[in-house]
Amino acid sequence: MYFYSGSKFSKPRYVILTLEEAVKIKITCYLRQLRDGKQWYASWRASSKDSLVYRRVSKPTGVPERLREKDRGKEEAKQVGLSLREEWLKDEAKPVAPRVPTYGEWISDFYTPNSRYLNCRADHGKPVSAQWAHTIDLMIRKHVLPKWKNLHLDQFNVLTVEDWLADLPLSPKSRRALSYAALRIPLKEAVRGGIIKTNPLSELQAPAGSSRRRDIFTLEELAKLFPRDEKRLAEIWGSLRKGAMFALLAYSGVRTGEVRALRWGDVQGSYLKLCRAVKRGGEIGPLKMRGTGEGRVAILLPHMAALLSLLRGKEPDSALIFPSEVFPSKSYTAGYFSNTLTRVLKKEGISKKGRFLDCHSMRHSFNTIIRPILPQALVMQMMGHRSVAVNDVYNHPSAESQMKQLEGFTDAIDAAFKG
Repeated sequence: MYFYSGSKFSKPRYVILTLEEAVKIKITCYLRQLRDGKQWYASWRASSKDSLVYRRVSKPTGVPERLREKDRGKEEAKQVGLSLREEWLKDEAKPVAPRVPTYGEWISDFYTPNSRYLNCRADHGKPVSAQWAHTIDLMIRKHVLPKWKNLHLDQFNVLTVEDWLADLPLSPKSRRALSYAALRIPLKEAVRGGIIKTNPLSELQAPAGSSRRRDIFTLEELAKLFPRDEKRLAEIWGSLRKGAMFALLAYSGVRTGEVRALRWGDVQGSYLKLCRAVKRGGEIGPLKMRGTGEGRVAILLPHMAALLSLLRGKEPDSALIFPSEVFPSKSYTAGYFSNTLTRVLKKEGISKKGRFLDCHSMRHSFNTIIRPILPQALVMQMMGHRSVAVNDVYNHPSAESQMKQLEGFTDAIDAAFKG
């Protein structure tokens, strides 16, 4: 039970009394002058160990002043005060259901730096990228809060939310991110915290993702984009260093984040030692490799090794191989890779119409080229894949390649049908 304590000279504060302490509250009766005469009022007081007084708001008893009876109304007022106190004690003893916060109140600091949710994820070894959390927070403020800010967490309706998601003018990927990170996860945390009993959006169906499969670059297109002539390579990409950076994607099968984090000490003769990558927030961290936690090795073709040797000069091992021109101590952004490739493809007359081509398509191309040559286990090791299913996604065999694989099996298949 909370009792207010304070005065105009001290800051208000509340203390908690047990039911046993509350029963000991003394009833005080006093007269107040009203328009229709004087009436008895009752109030209850209690004192703590430090002699501070805790007062409850006074209540009228409905007992008028009785002058002719030497004010026997005071005793009646005291009895009324006791009954008022008992009613109050019963009301205070009743469990009060906690108020369910609105979505706006609950989400206000959910994805802000050092929030409870983000710190909890980090403590459990599953940290959330600061850049990703910032992006989700911006999307929530732009798209979700205008619609659901004042709705209480237990009032969400799954069908209404699905209709709203379907009408959002966003890509399927963005709408999926909102359904998961902005709605399902916060409400799931509210259940874990005892704020609501059940998650009303546990059955929320996210919008379907894009089923479009990446395409690959042909050998002719790769030769056009990455000529062995160093002068021509520099003309296409703007500089020899930029040309080498993109050529590594095509001829080594590394990811853009891994290329951006490469240091000169990672060049080991005819190989690249990959142990770091640039994360979403721009920081450089270790590769997400399960098991030993070690990185992997990528092949460095002779012409690429010669190109890197030409670029190095007197660079120390700790220096980035491909630092940003604007901020030399940092790497290029992910957006720079996408924008540069689009510009170069247009410049060199390589059409993207009807094709899904991006920087990651070069990694798909590399996997498709080396897969018929090397054992599958070695291909997966070079690509950094942990399952055959994932590696299969990166394989785009041509019709001619499939025909070549089927050579010699015609007679065996024909014999099977003959029994």
